Amino acid sequence: MIGEDIIPEDFSLIDDNRISSLFKWRNSLSSAGVYNWLQFSLQRKDLSFHFLTEMDRGEGLFDFTSFNFTQRIKDKVFLFGDFFPNKPRIYFSRPYARFYPTERKKEILEPLRLAAETHYLRGASLSLRRGSARQEIIGSFFFSAKGISALFDSNGIVKKIYYSGRHNDSLSRSAKGKLRETSFGLFLAGRKETSAAGDSSSICLSAIFSKYNASFAFGRDLLSFALSWEKEFLGQFLALEFGKTFPGGWGGLFQVFSPWGPICYQVSLTYQKEDFFNLYGHSPNFSPKLDNTTLATKITFKFFSGDISLSYNTKTNFLYDSLPKRLRLEFKTNEKGLNISLYGKIYPGEEKSGGGLEVGYELSPKLNFSFGVEDKYRKEKRGFKLAGRVGIFYLGNQFTFQAYKTESQEGIDFYHLEPETYKENNYIPWSMERMIFGYSGKFGKLKISLKLGLTRQEGNAYDFKGGISYD
Repeated sequence: MIGEDIIPEDFSLIDDNRISSLFKWRNSLSSAGVYNWLQFSLQRKDLSFHFLTEMDRGEGLFDFTSFNFTQRIKDKVFLFGDFFPNKPRIYFSRPYARFYPTERKKEILEPLRLAAETHYLRGASLSLRRGSARQEIIGSFFFSAKGISALFDSNGIVKKIYYSGRHNDSLSRSAKGKLRETSFGLFLAGRKETSAAGDSSSICLSAIFSKYNASFAFGRDLLSFALSWEKEFLGQFLALEFGKTFPGGWGGLFQVFSPWGPICYQVSLTYQKEDFFNLYGHSPNFSPKLDNTTLATKITFKFFSGDISLSYNTKTNFLYDSLPKRLRLEFKTNEKGLNISLYGKIYPGEEKSGGGLEVGYELSPKLNFSFGVEDKYRKEKRGFKLAGRVGIFYLGNQFTFQAYKTESQEGIDFYHLEPETYKENNYIPWSMERMIFGYSGKFGKLKISLKLGLTRQEGNAYDFKGGISYD
């Protein structure tokens, strides 16, 4: 809410005969090292190409590199390179995507366009589509061979997978690509529109076989089956999934949401047996553990000039090893150019909470500004953030200026001390100031977006992001 989103934006394929290209880059330097990210996409008619490379701080150049080609010929789609299945969701959770199912894809296999260094497949796929726009059958087959960063115990059994993709120390660098995965899979799906309003129902059956060069708790071979069912009706969306692994147990998923009307709601519930094995789901599991349940809910009440939403979830993305619980209440209003957003969040069972207030005002179509404050509290860290933003729109060009300041206190060696002996003087102060200058404009079919960030935090640092697209 306050500050900037550091995750690169996605680039969607176009469906007509235009020529579309996109070039983005990001470079930043701080005391922790250099970060580089570059993305290039090109599409002409039914042929598309995408290239992405990323280097986290402390890593070597081109630590992660991804590319893919996609060719559509009538009812056939060929994909070569890196890709990601959209279903079943219990086996494949979209990297960096929200836990709520607010976006659904037509294609079962889509090109990878994010720096997801673990959650992807690398190889080739073929998809066939038969039928009409109202009733169709889709078949997809893929083959994948890739390396995964992993550590092994003295018996050669996998004990850790680096899901974050960071290789900034000698141990993580030695683990890069050590686990080899070879897999192939088949998806059979059918979809039918049940009304002229766009209501539809679909079903998908999938089978995936994976072989590894090292042993897991289940051995070196894993066979996975899943059945997915989805239905859209009267603006509602409902999804059910059931999966079974051999060897192993079973898992299930239930999702329902309604994005329209005065009351909007979203519910997502997954359940996994202790031996339901999967490497890319919301809760990756490659060794027996306790049965696992994840829940995400959100309800929003919309009024004439604002809305109130309440959400509760036990997991936000696949990077967490545990399942933190979070309860969030948010209020938004928009009245005559005045935008107010107020939220608070708590973590039941933990000494952790946070809240924020953001106020924005549009003086005219050419000038707007916003101001926000945010506070966070944890037993080992507490602090607040102040943020401001000014936007100017003039002759098709947009200029923005953002600034924020963070003040906090972090605990010294917190987890090695007993809680009752932990004193206030065990905290050390920490602060950061940041300014961001931005520009975006359009020159004919050429669009340009630039951002320069300057940071002061234990020394000076900079962050530069740019993007050029042609459509």
